[in-house]
Amino acid sequence: LIEALSGFNDAAARCGASWVAEMATQARAAIDEGDLREDVDPDSLARTIVGAMLGTRMLSIAVARSRYS
Repeated sequence: LIEALSGFNDAAARCGASWVAEMATQARAAIDEGDLREDVDPDSLARTIVGAMLGTRMLSIAVARSRYS
């Protein structure tokens, strides 16, 4: 989802990349603090979490529009 949205323009690509990078930073910190297992790939986890967040947001917008249209 992130890669698809990034194809729209440079601003979307930079925004998506910054969200993933920040989430990966937080995942690395959680690994260092013992809150996540050491075998978790922070970059894969970051892409998964950000993609899930964007997907959830898109679905909630679509449901709200269909409910109130």
